[in-house]
Amino acid sequence: IHSIDDNTDIVHLKLQPVFLYPTWTAPRDFCLLRYWRQNSDGCYTILFDSTVFEECPPVPGYVRGEMHAAYVIHPPKRAALTRDGDDEEANECMISYVAQCDPKGWLWSSLGYKRSYLKEFMLQILDIRDAIEAERYLQVNFDPVSSTELSAIDGGITAGGAGGPEEQGSIGTIPAPVLPPSMFTESDPTAFRVRGASYNADKMKVPSAKSLFKLVAIDIFEVPEATHNIAANPRNRVHLAAQRGDPTWVFLVNIMVPGPPFLSFVVYFAGDKALIDADTPFGRVARPFFYGNDDEFRNNRFKLIPRIIDGNMIIKMAVKDTPTLLGNKLKQYYYRGDNYFELDVDVGSSSVARNVVGLAMGYSKAIVVDMGFCLQGNDEEELPEVLMGGCTCIHVDAGVAKKL
Repeated sequence: IHSIDDNTDIVHLKLQPVFLYPTWTAPRDFCLLRYWRQNSDGCYTILFDSTVFEECPPVPGYVRGEMHAAYVIHPPKRAALTRDGDDEEANECMISYVAQCDPKGWLWSSLGYKRSYLKEFMLQILDIRDAIEAERYLQVNFDPVSSTELSAIDGGITAGGAGGPEEQGSIGTIPAPVLPPSMFTESDPTAFRVRGASYNADKMKVPSAKSLFKLVAIDIFEVPEATHNIAANPRNRVHLAAQRGDPTWVFLVNIMVPGPPFLSFVVYFAGDKALIDADTPFGRVARPFFYGNDDEFRNNRFKLIPRIIDGNMIIKMAVKDTPTLLGNKLKQYYYRGDNYFELDVDVGSSSVARNVVGLAMGYSKAIVVDMGFCLQGNDEEELPEVLMGGCTCIHVDAGVAKKL
């Protein structure tokens, strides 16, 4: 209900009545300060401590309890040894849960009732295990978000608003985007911190200047297998625009999600090649990136900056907001056409990424996530960095995917 920083927030936990022979308990709720961190050995620690918060007053009909608890999520020893959690085989973990709970109110003092109540409370950890095993990371929903007021998130996001896709007949509207406008909009570039002009000296990051490219559409396609160079498909909007004589040059990112079902999550940005040709910090990196043929250079420059705006702690832990050179983690492929430059990201090339994306897909209807794309500047003449483009995905329903 309130975020303090990237690792700390206030949560409201509500427990429904539980039947423990010979009677029912009253429903309980808890106002908790929650903190998480990743330890140097690769373990995650999540701590809960009862607190008082003015935006979380007692709820009529509920008994306000007190709790002090800790989760510890342990990776396998082989993953811990890598120190960076990048072990391709680390697809399991052990969860330890310790809790001290005072349910308050009235409970039977005989028949071991209080002990049974705490036991039932702690058995919820098995629900997490069983849900993950049953759904194989695709449809798990531990903490669904209900009726989120998007205008209240992170200073206000308006789906399909002024910063959204183009409204005129163009490459962004013909055909209509597969992802409806209510599920995406253009990101606020100032929300992303990028390397400043003096980064090499002071390591300071600054809010990005205005995005260079304009978000025009997002498509989700269901495909028979991982599909490369999707812009060249005769039914893709980029190919259709070229057939119409539309002069718009497009930069698109095709995120290939392994299946079944196999999906292509495609983000399209309209760009001005004059920005690439200009003698600017961006242009000095962009020219060899877009016009050259060195894929290793591209892999070491294309950077994704993810931000979970609205989502539960499980997702925030899995999807860190650390800028990532995707080409150093996943296989990337590059395709260049007369009116486009396409970057394909093969999520299936890493089992770790495959599990994380699978988890995120399961939560997609309950989260709001920002994705910013930029080219990394290393030398002084390549700084400051600036966002090429960004998109905010809002409670995305992957079920709208269209067969291509």
